[in-house]
Amino acid sequence: MDHFDVDQFLSSCQAAVFETERVAALRSVLDRAAAQRISVREVLGEPTTGSLTVLHHAPDLTVLNVVWTPAMVIEPHDHSMLASIAVYEGGEDNAFFRTRDDGTIEAAGGRTLAAGDVAVLGPEIIHRVRANADRYTGALHVYAGDFFARDRHTWDESTGAPTEDDRPVAQLFAEAEKARSRSR
Repeated sequence: MDHFDVDQFLSSCQAAVFETERVAALRSVLDRAAAQRISVREVLGEPTTGSLTVLHHAPDLTVLNVVWTPAMVIEPHDHSMLASIAVYEGGEDNAFFRTRDDGTIEAAGGRTLAAGDVAVLGPEIIHRVRANADRYTGALHVYAGDFFARDRHTWDESTGAPTEDDRPVAQLFAEAEKARSRSR
């Protein structure tokens, strides 16, 4: 197995977003990273604190090393851009939703991702993420756009109604880590 190289991974991601078949190209890049998950963990470090680490940020591409705090939940949201995920440690449960004519959401399936799994989410996908309850989850997230300069839409899962949660995503990770520290 090859050793994971962050610079090569980022170069491959940059090239993939400009491919005619960018979904397949990004999937291929993330599949290779997922196959190197032990090396990814060695290079990026053992996930021990919930956080978002920016590996690349530009108008056409954002790449993050996401570490989910155990049992952390991000309520239903969209990305409004192509997003791909390669889990290298732990796991996450994704619940998917579709919008109704009135703007509320309803359940539309789900998928559990474990270490070594890859998911590609189209720009219209709405999902809720619940991290593995037993351990920190590490994943590479690749967005075909500027993750930090977009309109993020959120919904209340219990009512299906849109919400006005405009907290920065990094704040959600910090809050989850703080809550875990208090519960120990």
